[in-house]
Amino acid sequence: MRLKKAEREQVRLKYGGNCAYCGVLLGDRWHADHLEPVIRVADERVAEQIDNHNLGNMMPACAPCNISKGRQTLEGWRDWIAGHINSLNSYHPIYRLAKSYGLIAETGAPVVFYFERCSHDLQMHGRLHPLLLASIGTDHKGGDQMSEQLREQFETAYKAACLKRSVPRFDAAVFAKDHCDDYLNSLVQSAWWAWQESRVSLVIELPKPWQTNVGAMLTPNGVRFAIESAGVKVTP
Repeated sequence: MRLKKAEREQVRLKYGGNCAYCGVLLGDRWHADHLEPVIRVADERVAEQIDNHNLGNMMPACAPCNISKGRQTLEGWRDWIAGHINSLNSYHPIYRLAKSYGLIAETGAPVVFYFERCSHDLQMHGRLHPLLLASIGTDHKGGDQMSEQLREQFETAYKAACLKRSVPRFDAAVFAKDHCDDYLNSLVQSAWWAWQESRVSLVIELPKPWQTNVGAMLTPNGVRFAIESAGVKVTP
């Protein structure tokens, strides 16, 4: 399916801009993959599984993962990846030599995809709330840009709070005080910034039913939050 620009961006951000399969941070030339394969016939123009042409079935993928997966089902691809070790041992003397000198250690670990780890991590972080899937803007008071160190700190925290793709979104708009160029696309990101970096301030516009949930989520994690004093605008 041909995605619109906004739909493509939605797919890209499904796991924080990371490949759903290996977890690498996606660059400009990323692919939108069908999680459940479409399976095209020989001429590549007609899909056998047309029902799989839907936005919910699209996953952000780096080019190597998408090309490797091809038309395979997820479980078929998982088994195929796991089988690479047998192929390396059977057909590649250089691999066997490197292993004999202790340069390679086979762990026997199962193949676990990044989006599966994300789902597990979210379950392990009970303080996270579906609210974290709203769009937001952040501001560093004074207008300074994010340093590389802060970026690294954020990436570490964000990966520990990966998004579970089945968590539903809801309508919310979030704006920054004294807006500057630092704009991030998920409330997960801004919440982590607020927990780690005192210079970040947030102004959140939310549907009315969420006003009590916001405080319940942020306050235990050390985020100063009050519906009135923090400038939070609640919509009916």
